[in-house]
Amino acid sequence: MSDVHIRGAAILAGVKGLRVYRQQALELLPERLHPYLQEQIRIDDWYPMADQLDLLRTLIEVLPGSQQAEDPWHWLGEISASFELREVHPTVIERGNPRATLRNLPQIWTLYHDTGTVEIQLKGERHARLELNGFPFTTDEYCRMLTGYDLEALRLSGAEDPSVRCEDRGEDRASWEAGW
Repeated sequence: MSDVHIRGAAILAGVKGLRVYRQQALELLPERLHPYLQEQIRIDDWYPMADQLDLLRTLIEVLPGSQQAEDPWHWLGEISASFELREVHPTVIERGNPRATLRNLPQIWTLYHDTGTVEIQLKGERHARLELNGFPFTTDEYCRMLTGYDLEALRLSGAEDPSVRCEDRGEDRASWEAGW
């Protein structure tokens, strides 16, 4: 799993959040991750996915808003999607068309991850199955974060009463059922 990487652009916002709470973050982070708080993050470089998960775990501990969230990982996915899909990749969202929005999501994955593929299976007018395969970091935490991300993507598309839930998770795969 040490050869699984995430692009610097995907970790930058989290690292910036940790830098705001630097002292607390340094106390919680493993020492091997301290350089993230001191060195420049290069948005086009690749960083170990294991580092990303540890950075996010610490971010959830130090961010005040996460403590009020029912599920901090879900919340983190929602705020990540809200920023990313509004500010960085607004063309992914097709307002009024949740199906098209979901079909666009796999392109986001390939921009930031060097491992795994996302497939969308549309099931009727108001349901879809999202599958992530070949990605060995399908932890419970990461699945909950991606649930929040996908739910926010549906909300941004204008979906009425959207729902997303992680249905199946294995060693290197996960799937979600989405409805609206």
